[in-house]
Amino acid sequence: MHGSAEDGDIITEDTSRYYTLLRDPARRKIVEILGNQGKIGFKELKQELGLGVGTVYYHLDMLSDFLRVLYQSSRMAIVTIFSNEY
Repeated sequence: MHGSAEDGDIITEDTSRYYTLLRDPARRKIVEILGNQGKIGFKELKQELGLGVGTVYYHLDMLSDFLRVLYQSSRMAIVTIFSNEY
């Protein structure tokens, strides 16, 4: 037996959301950097992207469901791709 139409709608919504999030080259680059390095500090990420502070925060916020802040202070943050493993 196949899943219900509602299951298909959820998959379609999730897929659409992923495509929308990854449409932006900066967000794709963030995912690529984190995929290669595992984790990165905010300052290093900002330098790697060549973007301003507000722009990097905006893109990290857009990806917030997929990222995890490992450490944050007033001067530093380290982010990684979200994982259930610690």
